[in-house]
Amino acid sequence: MTHTFNDTHDRARALAAWEEALSEEGCERGQNDANLSPSQDNFVTLSTRIPLSRLSVSERMDTASWEQWFQNEILMHKKDGCGREEHFLRMLASETVDEEVVVGCYSATSSETSDQVSFHLWDGWHRTACSAIRRETSIPALLVITPQLLPQILKDLGLQHDLEWQPEIESLAP
Repeated sequence: MTHTFNDTHDRARALAAWEEALSEEGCERGQNDANLSPSQDNFVTLSTRIPLSRLSVSERMDTASWEQWFQNEILMHKKDGCGREEHFLRMLASETVDEEVVVGCYSATSSETSDQVSFHLWDGWHRTACSAIRRETSIPALLVITPQLLPQILKDLGLQHDLEWQPEIESLAP
């Protein structure tokens, strides 16, 4: 996979996903972390793949939970007559995810996980559900990261030696 770092288009997508997540009342993906607020431009982006098992949503979701969630979404969209259910069903039938999900990366609290980094799904719930239902183990993701957390994320995902833009990353250090 080709990784991109701090691409201008990716940064714009990250900001749009952040704003949408904040508008979702009570949604965990919209939690405002003092260390990560793209509206303050204190973030970097990394386009990569992330294990589905690392994504945090409002509750831990196994395959059966994702299937139920997806079925409920299809029924809801059929009832409102918007036609989006056909798009979601085509997405499920597809063999791959065509657009990265957007994931906010946070320092994890001990109550969330034993991992040092928590990956919160901001945008891409239907894509994530389709990947889980197809029993995929990872998904293309646009990670939104504070520069301080970037080294830990690179280590956690095993990417610290794969990146051609190491000088740019090192320039972010305080």
